[in-house]
Amino acid sequence: MTAMDKIMEANEYQAAPPMPGMSFREGDIAVSKGQRSMSCFARSCLWPKSVDGYVYVPYNMSSDYNEIDRMIIESGMESISNSTCIRFVPWTHQRNYLNIQPMSGCWSFLGVHGGAQTLSLQNPGCMWAGVATHELMHALGFLHEQSRADRDKYITILWGNIWKDRVSNFERYKTNNMDSPYDYSSIMHFGKYAYSEDGDPTILAKSNPAIQIGQRFGPSAIDIMKINKLYKCDNFGWCSSKGSVELAKSCLDQESQAGCPVQQLVKWYSMSSKHAGLTFKEGDIAVPSKRSAIICEGNSCLWPKSVDGYVYVPYIISPDYICYSNLTDDMDRITIEMGMQDISSGTCVKFVPRSHETNYLDIKPKFGCWSFLGVNGGAQPLSLQAPGCMWSGIASHELMHALGFVHEQSRSDRDNHVTIMWENIMKDRNYNFEKYNTNNLNTPYDYGSIMHYGKYAFSEDGDPTIVPKPNPNVPIGQREGPSSIDILKINTLYKCGKKHF
Repeated sequence: MTAMDKIMEANEYQAAPPMPGMSFREGDIAVSKGQRSMSCFARSCLWPKSVDGYVYVPYNMSSDYNEIDRMIIESGMESISNSTCIRFVPWTHQRNYLNIQPMSGCWSFLGVHGGAQTLSLQNPGCMWAGVATHELMHALGFLHEQSRADRDKYITILWGNIWKDRVSNFERYKTNNMDSPYDYSSIMHFGKYAYSEDGDPTILAKSNPAIQIGQRFGPSAIDIMKINKLYKCDNFGWCSSKGSVELAKSCLDQESQAGCPVQQLVKWYSMSSKHAGLTFKEGDIAVPSKRSAIICEGNSCLWPKSVDGYVYVPYIISPDYICYSNLTDDMDRITIEMGMQDISSGTCVKFVPRSHETNYLDIKPKFGCWSFLGVNGGAQPLSLQAPGCMWSGIASHELMHALGFVHEQSRSDRDNHVTIMWENIMKDRNYNFEKYNTNNLNTPYDYGSIMHYGKYAFSEDGDPTIVPKPNPNVPIGQREGPSSIDILKINTLYKCGKKHF
């Protein structure tokens, strides 16, 4: 459920507008009588910048909110303030301020409106940090993402599936997109089923209809970038220090294509170990000092299961991925999210943008492709260097390490299924082919696992380092995504019920 889904749920069944002379556009943008809903093109609707470079937005929060409500709303504020020059400050004497009240529904005016400007966050219907962030971004001057002028290049509006009296909520406007890529994960994006007449989708991504649209957790990296650009925030962007990026070598021949992503991991290994200051086992499993890489016994390294039966894995995708693409597209983030989707679509594991969680994946374009094994605690780095690691299969591979899985050829029974050609392995990389006492979850050996090395992994001279038994011609590894057995193992390890995938 996205932030907008929650907002619709709270707003749609009101008997009348909460304030006289007011109506809504796009479901939650408040419009006074006689006012155009989308007249926020000039700087007149922006909150003013102080001489110290910050933009102070005063607010008064109703005493009708309890302590938990206040914490949720303030969390929404912090998710914006943490990475921008916007500062939400308690109102003292300022003429213009946000008057945050638990009225009927979740809604806001667009931009600074003048005087005591009502922003409604109903209790309990709107008490989500992501919903608070969504309405605060309206108050900063932002429309919904799917309203932008170029939206038809990126999404298809399925007009026939929309409630007949809500078609107006899907209008397109002449917007200033600030040279930003279209953001499917914006906190300001309608969900896939927004205002659906019969439960069918109303919005689909053109590049991949399976892409998740919208979310409920907080501003995306591009949301933050747009705030900083609109308000001309200095020294709050992330694009000033990208480092150099070398193009990854492509797979050398057709025969090696099946294991191409893992071959890519091998090629980026030396860069990882050189620049990340980490120890690596098996090429891409990062190891803290004084810890064995393959100690993941019991449930201590598993991400916890929620009471609803799902396993939520919070993550942050670095805005540096936008910098690498020169703000011309969002393909790196889409690639990573496709790797997540390949796991989530068949399991109870759901990757969710981080809001406030202590433990989360911090996905960055560092040096090489690597991950820690299982949940490691705190901000847990997962490196997917751009462009060398930008394959959805590589993303799935590293995410499976983060879920607690080692490489397939490391399992305890591997010698029954493959022959390790030790003489063909680079002399200083033999340890990457160790065998471990693993819990194989009663699954068959999987030559097609996304976690299996390719046939030529760490080869000294181009000869095979792994040969399958009994048929040496069986393809090893692949680049598309988790195999059916990979999915089975995730569901078994995390005890996923059938209704959760």
